Amino acid sequence: MIEKNRKKTDAGEIVVCKENLNFNNMDFSDSNFIRYFRNFLDENLNNLLKELKQEYTLNEVDIKGVNAAWIEALNSNENKGVIIYLHGGCYIYGNVHNYCTIPVQLSNATGIKVLSVNYALAPENPFPKALEDVVNIYEYLIEEGYSSNNIAIIGDSAGGGLALSTVLKLKDLKIDLPAAIGLFSPWVDLTLKGDTIETLKEYDSVLSKKQLEGAAKIYAGKSELNNPLISPIYANYKDFPPMMILTGGREILLSDSMNLARKVALDNTTVNLIVWDNKYHVFAADSNLPESKEAIEALGAFLLEKMNYK
Repeated sequence: MIEKNRKKTDAGEIVVCKENLNFNNMDFSDSNFIRYFRNFLDENLNNLLKELKQEYTLNEVDIKGVNAAWIEALNSNENKGVIIYLHGGCYIYGNVHNYCTIPVQLSNATGIKVLSVNYALAPENPFPKALEDVVNIYEYLIEEGYSSNNIAIIGDSAGGGLALSTVLKLKDLKIDLPAAIGLFSPWVDLTLKGDTIETLKEYDSVLSKKQLEGAAKIYAGKSELNNPLISPIYANYKDFPPMMILTGGREILLSDSMNLARKVALDNTTVNLIVWDNKYHVFAADSNLPESKEAIEALGAFLLEKMNYK
């Protein structure tokens, strides 16, 4: 029940109250529940958006039939770079308006404009529609004269997994890959084999195994969950762009980030993993947290270096 979806701690941190969302009774086969889940996230993200102190512009556009939005902080520069942003939401929720806090912070930290993508959502549009949407966005940027060396792809949670899937697909299509990848608490194993799914379940105030199981099933549709384009933990990362992973130490997807970083490193690709011990899933969305500022600054510096703007 949603009476108080989020609460502030003495430190000012905003967290989701798991007991109010009734995580143990999630049923994503019920369209009414999906609507309830989407409304719940709308309310929570709108609260975070109200606390965002940085000014920005948001201009919606239609690109090859895909809705997207150019997001720019007031200090963004007129350069040729662009950050593609893919929001989270378990592949069943999200839009460019509510998932604004990380894109705005990134634009402010780097001076680079952000193209946030309203990729197709399940269950209305299961895999591979979301992936096709993002590939279309990337191809559009290349057609418009953007150099792949000045494009980065960033994603949080499910959007982090989709960011990796997009680059995997671009590699299969022999399209020049982006300069860098940034991931906030990425969901990369939809088979849920990571050990922290169980070991950290009592500490995670945002996610539950049942929630992820339901979302994974309706996103994958008739496809296998271990398909690398659905669960990129099963992919090969040889000759991949450099990657930064930022995650919390109190989330059940921690093992996704750790296992991904290990696999990427073993494939001889540059990867930086930063874990904030006491933080929760996609904590950087709360722009008032000191740790959020740290994470954004770290990723911003990484992007500027890899996109040759530093």
